[in-house]
Amino acid sequence: MLVHFSGPRDEQRQPRPQPPGNLGAPYLSPVLVNRHGGRVLLPSAAALAPGARPPSATAYRANTLLIPDSLLRKPDAVAALDQALATVGLALEIPAPLLESAPSLRPWLRELADVPRAVVLKVREGAPPTAVDAWVALQAIRAAARPADPGRTVAADADTARIGLDHLLGAATITGDPISEGNPISEGNPISEGNSAGSGAYFSSTARIPVEMLAPAPRRTHIKALPVGRRPVIAVLDTGIRPHEWLGMPDADPDSFLTVDDPLQAAIHHEEVRVRDTGGLDFPVLEGYWDVPDPVEPSVGALPTHIGHGTFIAGIARQHAPDARVRSIRIMHTDGIVHESVLLLAIAVLTAQIRSALASGETEALVDVVSLSLGYFDEYPADLAYTGQLAALVDGMTDLGVAVVAAAGNQATTQPYFPAALATQPGSDPVLPLISVGALNPNGSKAMFSNDGSWVTAWATGASVVSTYPSDLNGSHEPMITAGPPDSRLHRLRETLDPDDFRGGFAVWSGTSFAAPLLAAALAAALLEQAVRHPGDPACDLASTDRLTARERATRALRRIGEHEDA
Repeated sequence: MLVHFSGPRDEQRQPRPQPPGNLGAPYLSPVLVNRHGGRVLLPSAAALAPGARPPSATAYRANTLLIPDSLLRKPDAVAALDQALATVGLALEIPAPLLESAPSLRPWLRELADVPRAVVLKVREGAPPTAVDAWVALQAIRAAARPADPGRTVAADADTARIGLDHLLGAATITGDPISEGNPISEGNPISEGNSAGSGAYFSSTARIPVEMLAPAPRRTHIKALPVGRRPVIAVLDTGIRPHEWLGMPDADPDSFLTVDDPLQAAIHHEEVRVRDTGGLDFPVLEGYWDVPDPVEPSVGALPTHIGHGTFIAGIARQHAPDARVRSIRIMHTDGIVHESVLLLAIAVLTAQIRSALASGETEALVDVVSLSLGYFDEYPADLAYTGQLAALVDGMTDLGVAVVAAAGNQATTQPYFPAALATQPGSDPVLPLISVGALNPNGSKAMFSNDGSWVTAWATGASVVSTYPSDLNGSHEPMITAGPPDSRLHRLRETLDPDDFRGGFAVWSGTSFAAPLLAAALAAALLEQAVRHPGDPACDLASTDRLTARERATRALRRIGEHEDA
């Protein structure tokens, strides 16, 4: 394992990098965009409010805006929004309070008053036929809030800045799919080269292939043998999980490696169903924590591009931090797409749960590290006002002493990729900044596909990583050559490698998707190491539920990784 870390030794966050022009968005195929009710915002075709700057390219859900729940409970604010949207023939479907939509969140409702929610747009009654476009709606809202007198402050400006697009985020993984893959610089041009696997190999970016793991599962110390109060916990916000012998079943015993969050999963499902049913677009919705294919996946038997992604990440943690625990939270579809509203809800609920646990002393509910293998390009990457909702939620989590680790993306660009680019956001100097992770090759060089720039604060192996993969997955691709009688048993056949038969239970895969959880696992291992080495030091005590202590132990763990690197 290779890890290079610079974040904790930086005294201050650097100024947010200025992108050199409109570099574009990660490529999303029309199939993916349409499947999730989305649009791609192009700078040359974007509608603009008076005085607005042209945006950079991004992808977003066409019929929803992100609006804080507290704002939706202000009649004056809702009336002002309705008046602004009337100018473009649109209106909002104001949702019921969050408790009614997601009753499983009742214990943390006060903490979630400001959570951004996906609010459905519709064509206004009596308006002429018009396209439902969240970007146009957002420009109308911002135009209405713009003061006629530049010297006069409008009260609605503060509320307007809290309304944004519901972006479509993608997994930071190399899939080798010429239909859905992105940057030809980083992953090979499928049009001219044809063989995505070959081009991927050239650029040290391996799409998932089955491999055999000859080593046994890393030894896991029994909880009673650990001289600490609890195990460190890594929350993995991803595709969910599938069964694997190395990982066990979630909550199968009080000390299981995998745990899940049923109240949060129920809330995600309820919110997605509300948006789907209210908006009329039949996009796939997430239900439960099991990583199962979306119902709209192709019927030809091919494996979805990102099924097994969460299981692979959990296996990375199992290998490098076997005495930790993984809390698996399903926010990603098996095609690799994440709705920003779902990500924000998950972060907000996790933060509320952790804050409640710190206040009550319930150590089992604590989380030490959050791993995010996803991201997007923002339409205004240099302006904190438009990424403020995500930044505020991340800062709220790190303020509790939770380290947030985010993948830097695979577009081979320096353009800021969010949430990873929040690692260098200006305007605040938290004790524990978000950590953005680029990918290294096994020899320690930077992977060709990895994003880079001053906003990337750490590096870890992310190319050709071997980890756990669901052994019950066998897609429709077949070996090029098979020799043997038709009725031969599997062990009597001679054949070339079956590229999507994962009955062996392991795979090799590439992407900053896997660099981020490797660093997250290194943090968890460092937390446990310092707790064992310094049993009398309150700042290393994993059983402590003091917020300042949690921040201190996380900071020390980050420094510990830096010491290992220097050594």
